[in-house]
Amino acid sequence: MNKLETRVTLRFNVVQSTVLTDEEKQHLLLKWVDKLSQEADLIISSQEHKSQLRNKEACLTKFLKLIKAAFTKPKPRRATKPTKGSVRRRKEDKKKHSQKKNLRKPPGMD
Repeated sequence: MNKLETRVTLRFNVVQSTVLTDEEKQHLLLKWVDKLSQEADLIISSQEHKSQLRNKEACLTKFLKLIKAAFTKPKPRRATKPTKGSVRRRKEDKKKHSQKKNLRKPPGMD
């Protein structure tokens, strides 16, 4: 049984931050809309470790990962063409399916 309270809670208020610019604050408010409290606080807590120091480090690591993820731009999607083999297989499958449907019809329905 853990008799000591080693839980650590990190609170970061996006609106009152002096480090971030106004554009960055707006970006974080939009990105973290479901992670923020009513007062625009990002709350991160950790109680994984028995040591309070290690829990502090874990909170800081989580916070830095969230900040990094919020400000990294997604890789642009490159449009690709289907391969010749996949196009050929799709057409063959369509032809087989069509033949199967035609075989189900009663004779003389063509």
